Amino acid sequence: MGVEAKLDALAKRVEALEAKLTPPAPPPMQTVGFDRPLPRAAVAAAAFKMPSDAELTRLMARVHAAHPQLADLAGLVERGDDAIDAEFINYKGDIRKAVFAKQFRLAFIALSHFRRTEEPDARRYVSHWQDEAAAILAGLGQAGEVLKFNPFVTAALAHGDICYSGLGMGGRSPLSLGISRHSGAPAKDAWRRVLDFGPLAMLGAPREARPDRHGQQPVTVTRL
Repeated sequence: MGVEAKLDALAKRVEALEAKLTPPAPPPMQTVGFDRPLPRAAVAAAAFKMPSDAELTRLMARVHAAHPQLADLAGLVERGDDAIDAEFINYKGDIRKAVFAKQFRLAFIALSHFRRTEEPDARRYVSHWQDEAAAILAGLGQAGEVLKFNPFVTAALAHGDICYSGLGMGGRSPLSLGISRHSGAPAKDAWRRVLDFGPLAMLGAPREARPDRHGQQPVTVTRL
């Protein structure tokens, strides 16, 4: 299969998933493109309005302009990922950029189903939320997706209503995200503010956080 055919196949898979996010009326019972009804906690996420493809591209650029380290493509495509052969990994970077854009979009979709908390969850690493997001995507018919760190975090910052801590702090503190599967506020269209102003950070005073079994310590909270 040629490079263009592979990119076209990736685009079609993402389009099929986005189509499942459009909830039919009337409320309160809504569905997301499949027969079984959504549980009550998922209704708000189903009503979330996704950005257009052009808006997603702008959102990704906004976040990467503010945090260039998140645009790193290293390790994004490995042998077997999305049936893309290793020989295409360095094909002018186009394949890796295409996979990054796809994973960013899928992560953005999954994160719309998370609740927002007032503070970052210092007890859990980002890898925990990556696994949770993969489970959400599997429920939407997109099983087998392994979301990589940079596209996932880029999507979190692009949402505009997810607080975070530890980004760019190196070994001093791991990155933490203010999301939850069961408690907190539903996703809003805060990504529109990111489009207009970029991921402008508001620095709060250091807040006390309970160290977890990995010994994470209190850090400065950053909110988009």
